[in-house]
Amino acid sequence: QLLLTNIVPVKWNNRVTGAVVMILFRSMAVLKRAISEQERMYPEAVPATRQEGYSFGDFIGDSPMILTLIEQCHRIAHSPHPVLLIGETGVGKENLAGGIYRGYSGGKNIPFIKINCSAIPRDLLESELFGHEKGAFTGAAAMKRGKFELAAGGVLLLDEIGEMDLSLQSKLLRVLEEREFERIGGTRTIPLTAKIIASTNENLKQMAAKKQFQQWTPIIG
Repeated sequence: QLLLTNIVPVKWNNRVTGAVVMILFRSMAVLKRAISEQERMYPEAVPATRQEGYSFGDFIGDSPMILTLIEQCHRIAHSPHPVLLIGETGVGKENLAGGIYRGYSGGKNIPFIKINCSAIPRDLLESELFGHEKGAFTGAAAMKRGKFELAAGGVLLLDEIGEMDLSLQSKLLRVLEEREFERIGGTRTIPLTAKIIASTNENLKQMAAKKQFQQWTPIIG
């Protein structure tokens, strides 16, 4: 069952003049799918703010813990520091990432690049992130700019960071610490000017204890 509905009629002078409808969704993921489907069918009704992506206002919840989390995200959104978002599927990590991007952009049109670390083969992910020079390996027929470079001045979201290979995690940590990188096969050092947001639904503390994930301090968790 995806959702529950409760319809209460509104009466005036013993006549039904309207209704109040309450819809309870099973999860945030189901709600987002429903919104996406509605926007696909009726694009003319989509507000401009929605077309630009998620914001903190899209994150549902008003408990003290949620309000504290939103406040933390507001603060970190205005800094260049990397952010790690940890939570189960459907809790709203993408909403938070979108809100952080909006806060960091300050209304400017800066890049917001997303990459799913679990959807790209491990031997290709390094090239996707770092880019490569022509002839760096078999099949590298031309120079390619990676996501670190394409996101310059903006935000790079690394989704499913827990799926990243350990050896590549070490290289990522070095990039975060030194704020610079090189394309595969290259010798020129390129400064990292993108804000990095990583997200995962994995328990990284348990993975780190099992040597399945490189230890790095989350700013938001």
